[in-house]
Amino acid sequence: MEPTSVQEHSEREEVVRVMIQRENEVINHRVTWLTTVQGVLFTAVGIAWDKQGTGPFILLACMLGLTMAVIVFFALYGASAAIKRLSEWWEIKKPQDYSGPGVIGLPLPKSPILRFIGPWSFIPILFFMAWIVVLSMKG
Repeated sequence: MEPTSVQEHSEREEVVRVMIQRENEVINHRVTWLTTVQGVLFTAVGIAWDKQGTGPFILLACMLGLTMAVIVFFALYGASAAIKRLSEWWEIKKPQDYSGPGVIGLPLPKSPILRFIGPWSFIPILFFMAWIVVLSMKG
């Protein structure tokens, strides 16, 4: 059932805004979690780097860092996809004569690839590459 009143449209708009805000909070939490764990792992590897018999530990830490970067990358991709879906839903459902602000500050790019590229998307990629470099240096 389509909303008929301005009040119903306003309520839908607010719900979409709140859902997008929640996805942004999830992105923030995931990036914070990733950077904290990666920092602990890099510190542990730095402490163990020149110690005798720590090769297996360093390998394990590197593999854990790589794995976490991949997992968080896909989790961030999912949150970005949710924001995209919500934004597109609003663009379809908003009233023809709507002149208020958008539900998201910066409209998403039209390119399907660019929609999922944000600064948060590069953080796990950079950590992944850093762990590859650490593995190649220790290898």
